[in-house]
Amino acid sequence: MEKWMDLKINRQLLDSDFEGYRLSLDKIAGYNIPLREELLIVNIPSHQYSLQHVKLFASHNHLIQERWNSNILYFISKDVKVYSVCNLPEENSLKGAANVFSLCDNLPSSITREGVEIDLYNPTLTFPSESLAVLCDGCGSFYILETGDRNLQQTWSVLHSETKEYGFSIYDSLGIESNEDSEKRIALVTGHIVENEGEKKGFRSVITRILLVCGSEGWWREESSEEFTAYNVEYVSLGAPDSLFVASQTYSFSPAADDNLASGDVSLKQSPGGDSGPAYVWLQADEDITVTFNLQGFQNLDKKEVNVIFSRNSIAVSVQGRQLLCGDLFSPVTVSECTWTLADGNRRLEVYLTKSAGDWWSELVSGDSRGEMITDSDVADRIHENLSYLTTDTMENGDQSGRSAVNGQDLEECDLVEGDSTFLCKIPAKSKRPSCVTNMTGYSWLFNRPPVLNLPAQLCTRHDVDGIVWSPSAGTDDPPTHTATHNALGYIQASKQNRRFISCPESQSYVAIADSEKHVYIYRQPQTIGTDMRNRKTGKSLAHVSMQQVISLDSGDTIYGLAATNNALYILTCNKLHKYKV
Repeated sequence: MEKWMDLKINRQLLDSDFEGYRLSLDKIAGYNIPLREELLIVNIPSHQYSLQHVKLFASHNHLIQERWNSNILYFISKDVKVYSVCNLPEENSLKGAANVFSLCDNLPSSITREGVEIDLYNPTLTFPSESLAVLCDGCGSFYILETGDRNLQQTWSVLHSETKEYGFSIYDSLGIESNEDSEKRIALVTGHIVENEGEKKGFRSVITRILLVCGSEGWWREESSEEFTAYNVEYVSLGAPDSLFVASQTYSFSPAADDNLASGDVSLKQSPGGDSGPAYVWLQADEDITVTFNLQGFQNLDKKEVNVIFSRNSIAVSVQGRQLLCGDLFSPVTVSECTWTLADGNRRLEVYLTKSAGDWWSELVSGDSRGEMITDSDVADRIHENLSYLTTDTMENGDQSGRSAVNGQDLEECDLVEGDSTFLCKIPAKSKRPSCVTNMTGYSWLFNRPPVLNLPAQLCTRHDVDGIVWSPSAGTDDPPTHTATHNALGYIQASKQNRRFISCPESQSYVAIADSEKHVYIYRQPQTIGTDMRNRKTGKSLAHVSMQQVISLDSGDTIYGLAATNNALYILTCNKLHKYKV
């Protein structure tokens, strides 16, 4: 049985005194090198039309960072040629791109196998160790490559290859250490999207974990592959010693992975009546809260079978002896003004709470994240207006009489938390099923940071207006740890309608948001200032200032890749690789 957990915010990493970013006009030193060949960009085929396909292609980063050396970047040109670019920190420049591997002379625009056109994906490149790489051509084949010392930009050689009957991409790969023998082991995670069969329409993602071993007789698969399906995949990563992390809305294992598990998709969320959905929905206004329960799964329900107990600091709700909600409320309520009623032919229970104080509740019941909060439109507009000062693309002149440049209606649509639940599953190789599941419902996904060494990739979600960076634990069955905070990032990214990539360095010293064309926005962590600076509105003395900078590329080329390191930011366009010293 998997262990269920919730995320825990480290309040010490939140800045309650944050007053927004100041736009800096200081020029950022930049360099660029021309690309020898055009990037390999696979346009989404017409038969790959699902939302999951569009999301996968749109979010593909063509600028590749490896786990083991942040000073080396890679991109793949036409005909699947891998180019390596070395950063030279001491010279503040870039070493020219070197072609380290070439796969073919002509990559076909479409492939038909057994009379069926297969799905195509962008090529992917991962690095399981300091001397090995795994390349997937996106057409159904992957290659294990010997790279040697990658600082030397030597030519790579093929050690092993496999071909499947369908196209796929590689999410991650990682070498597995073993004290028992000297054999090399690689865990490999592939993914592809397939159409559902039967009555359930739509598409699903199929994720496969493969364990490859290299011995005296070459490479082989040590055991059968583990396969499971998921919907709306947000995150896939491997971490030592051999744990797979997947974040999605639902998941299920194939029968081959574990005969004790039922086939078919298993939802991780259930409403009180048994239907897929949140356990309850609550609407918050300034003075009251309305909680709604779906009771369609209860048969022959009578009003006498509903029991709701109000107290100043807690609530308990049960129907036909089944407990739907119980726990401490976020803030006190006025019991005499609280009530409940059955509606829609006893198919819906509505509970009304009156706040004792007009504070804003971040959750209904402490520690209960099964519900979905929806916000009154008038309240949401006021929140957006109050937060509009947090970011700006122009210098502040103190004149607040003009209208906001941000459309409040657009922000309301993109800014509220999505209704679907998301769960982060940790799946050890030996058990072939989750050992722990972290409920991430209510945390909008912002971005994933590339993994470092043998650790799983970090992920960033929204909490209130901030961006919270989480580090999954590979060695223990603990929830991800809150390791850093990017102030107001949740609000900022929602206002960037043309954003394509978001990234941050290992040091978390800044975060960069790249538009689909021309502009990249940099938001730095608060820095100590040596002069006396005061808030022009309140007169409060400021000890720290957070700066915002904007990079504008000379041409309006499409941005195809973004990589952030502690000292530099890299931007990849169709014909140049740009480096900016940050």
